[in-house]
Amino acid sequence: MIGFLEGLIVTLKSAVRKPVTGQYPQPDKRQQVQDRFMGFPALTWDAEIAEPYCTGCMVCIRNCPTQCMTAKMKDNPLEAEGKSSRRKIIDMFEINLGRCILCAICVDVCNFDAIEMSHEHELSKYQRDGNRADLPRLLELGKEFQAEVNWTPKQPEKNSGVPKARPAKADAPAATAEAPAKTDMTKEERLAAARARVAAKRAGDSPEATKVDDSAPANPATESSAGMSKEERLAAARARVAAQRAGAAPVDQTAPDTQTAAPQAEAGPASKSETAPEMSKEERVAAARARARAKREASDSVEQNETPADAVEESSDE
Repeated sequence: MIGFLEGLIVTLKSAVRKPVTGQYPQPDKRQQVQDRFMGFPALTWDAEIAEPYCTGCMVCIRNCPTQCMTAKMKDNPLEAEGKSSRRKIIDMFEINLGRCILCAICVDVCNFDAIEMSHEHELSKYQRDGNRADLPRLLELGKEFQAEVNWTPKQPEKNSGVPKARPAKADAPAATAEAPAKTDMTKEERLAAARARVAAKRAGDSPEATKVDDSAPANPATESSAGMSKEERLAAARARVAAQRAGAAPVDQTAPDTQTAAPQAEAGPASKSETAPEMSKEERVAAARARARAKREASDSVEQNETPADAVEESSDE
């Protein structure tokens, strides 16, 4: 009897308590979903430019685990008119909501705030393929979601479609316009002009000081070997080494460095500081060996010509 009365008391308490279960078929008795609720994905709308945020970059499609999305992009006509900063815009977008698992990966990987998980969850259909939402339907869901939660983009400065003012290009200096074309200059003149520009830039001179007078021809006799290309310097170094080995001076009208007479064979090969930077590895090794051999021969000759100290003392005693 006591247990019966306790159970009756519990029943009476539940009868007078406010119901917590929402009656789903009746719209006025449904509970409002929370802002963090994730329904079906929807595309957002840029009201400032009157176009979608989506550019059709396909990042969400490549990362979708169920491959329920398809899309195509096109050139944005508003960008050609100067009304939008988006060069590409979405042309076709479709989501098979029957295959969507509401994982929100597409929202996480989107770089343009173009897709969000809406609060829509009541899209049941009797057809197997009845839940294919196209671009207008997805934009409609997105507009409803934006108005419901007062949505704003997470990166407004980056993803805003308002055209940004581009800085005007600076006028080219007069020296650049008056400079002769590269086709009218020889190789030595172009190299001299480049060096003059670099020197003027380091010294802080004006660009007008670097203007090259193409009417004055280059004088090869006054230019150093630094004005030659890598191949020309290597050829000149090899010619000098060959002339030193043969005991004659090389004659080359094109290379200024080869016009000077090489030392005679008795004087030995050139110093290491003159030939090493312009010679190959094998030539430097050969030159080093020749110098060592000449040094040994010189030391042997000096020892033979010198008189020992003991012999000098004996001769003095006698």
